[in-house]
Amino acid sequence: MIEDIREVARLLPLFRLGLLVLAGLVAELAIRIVVPRLSAKIAARASGVLDVERQKRGATVVRVGANVVRIMIWTVVFVSLLAQININIGPLLAGAGVIGAALAFGAQHVVKDYLSGFFILLENQYKLGDVVRIGAFTGTVEEITMRITVLRGLDGAMHVIPNGTIQGVSNLTSIWARAVVDVAVAHSANVDAVLEALAEAGRKLHEDEGWKPRLLEKPEVVGVMKLLDTSVQLRMQVKVKPEEQWKVQYELLRRIKEELDSRRIPMPAAVAVPSVRRDPT
Repeated sequence: MIEDIREVARLLPLFRLGLLVLAGLVAELAIRIVVPRLSAKIAARASGVLDVERQKRGATVVRVGANVVRIMIWTVVFVSLLAQININIGPLLAGAGVIGAALAFGAQHVVKDYLSGFFILLENQYKLGDVVRIGAFTGTVEEITMRITVLRGLDGAMHVIPNGTIQGVSNLTSIWARAVVDVAVAHSANVDAVLEALAEAGRKLHEDEGWKPRLLEKPEVVGVMKLLDTSVQLRMQVKVKPEEQWKVQYELLRRIKEELDSRRIPMPAAVAVPSVRRDPT
């Protein structure tokens, strides 16, 4: 009887170890199940532009929060395992504190990255799926962590940017965007006729049922912007939904070209640059 009790006592630490590992695995499985469902539930409620913005922010916070919770869970499991195998974690924690203080002096950039990432999420500067410009890089935000931001460029290149190095961000798809089109015509063109052609192209785009849902306002003809040596530059713009500015811009340019051609409005002529031939000396 006594030997059976001793055997159970010997197996009890192993049982506790297995229970701790099982608890960690169950928590990990719960995170993997809950996070996608929570993100899908947030996405299902998104309908308008502002709702989509909230959905993006919610997805970003859920994803980053899940990573933080995952780290905390496995840290607790690891420390508990050490305690179960009779390793004194007091000196270990004290030594970790000393090492952490020493590393803090040599890892100031890493600390700066984490602090910057915290404020990026807190201030909602950008979210997953936004198109942003950070320094020389422009792309879609594919991942945000407390340390880095990952952008996917138009050419498919992946840009990994430490958050601490970000000095300024231009969010190109926050709540709404604007498609801007500049058109150059010859000096001999009738400006009023060109303005009328731009207005007609904008009117047809706004009345097109395939394109109207992407627009938030009617296209606006701004007018003459520049008088260049070989051309007159005019501008047209329209307020659109996020991430739609480029598609609308391409379509508007196509329609403007058709209108200018149908009205026989002259485009700027190419200027030939004379070549100077030098006699050999």
